[in-house]
Amino acid sequence: MIVTTRPAPWRGVAVVTALMLAAFTFNTAENLPVGLLELISDDLQVSVSAVGLLVTGYAVAVVVASLPLTHAVRTVPRRYVLTGLLAALMVSSLAAAMATSYGLLTALGQALFWAGMGPVAMGLFAPEVRGRVVGALSVAGSSALVLGIPAGTWLGQQSSWQVPVAALAGLWYAT
Repeated sequence: MIVTTRPAPWRGVAVVTALMLAAFTFNTAENLPVGLLELISDDLQVSVSAVGLLVTGYAVAVVVASLPLTHAVRTVPRRYVLTGLLAALMVSSLAAAMATSYGLLTALGQALFWAGMGPVAMGLFAPEVRGRVVGALSVAGSSALVLGIPAGTWLGQQSSWQVPVAALAGLWYAT
């Protein structure tokens, strides 16, 4: 008989809360350029369609890299992978916010986050509550489309496109 120990309930809730914030931030970061297309285009002096291709390229990179990256880190404990991803994405958000050219705006890491988030969260909870955990993570990710993108777009229009991108680094730091 295999006995597994679960962390104290408050730790599980804290981890799921952090993962919810991360899911919100990841989805916001992934989709925010759509709301900032014209601002980025004007500032970097490239066409709106070129910035649109950046968003497409980001999505293609996530799709292409998902399986190979997940396979490459399969033996690394998920918490280390997620911590490393959050740190890397915080740094990349700051770098993107300081970008002075179109070529510096790239991102990767989304694929590993989504592959690792669910199993980490599931491992913290008993089977009878895992559905609620998945639901909470889904709500957090979807909230980015309803709250994060409009708020980031508004913030960018009030200041510059770099401000909401840099603010995402702050959210990752909070996670």
